[in-house]
Amino acid sequence: TLAPADPTRAIEHYADALRAGSPLAAERLARALVTTPDPAPENPARAIAVLEWVALHTQAWQQFDTLALAYAANGDSAAAALAEQRAIQAATPMSGAVSDWPRPRPATPAPAVSILIDPPPVASDIAAMQARLAQYRSTPNEDQP
Repeated sequence: TLAPADPTRAIEHYADALRAGSPLAAERLARALVTTPDPAPENPARAIAVLEWVALHTQAWQQFDTLALAYAANGDSAAAALAEQRAIQAATPMSGAVSDWPRPRPATPAPAVSILIDPPPVASDIAAMQARLAQYRSTPNEDQP
C-alpha cells in the first residue's frame, strides 16, 4: 500500500519497507522524518543515519536531495550544500538537457513501482535544488558564530 497521510504512520510504513529491502524506502523514510510537522529532535540525525550510505552507494539524485534536507534540518548547512550539489550533478544528464514537462502522474497507484523506481528529474526539480543550494550556501552552520 501507499504510505498513509498520517506522518507517524508514514514513518512506520517506510521503516517497514526499508527492513523488507526496498531500495528507495531509505529516501522516503528520511524525507518523512525531516518534513513531518513537528518532527522529533532526533529525526534529522536518524534521517542522515538511514540515508547517508544509500545515497553514496546509489548516486541517485533524489537521495542526495533528501540527504541535503536532513543535513540542513540537523544544522549543518555546509554538508547540506555539498549534498545538494551532488543531487544537481546526479540529476543533470551529460547533455544538460532536462525535460521541462511536468512529471507524469499514474492514473492508478502502483505502490510497488513507486517504491522501487526513482523518477527522472524534470526542469522544476533542478530549479528547486538550485534554489535550495543557494539557501544552504548563504546559511551559516548552527555551531558557527
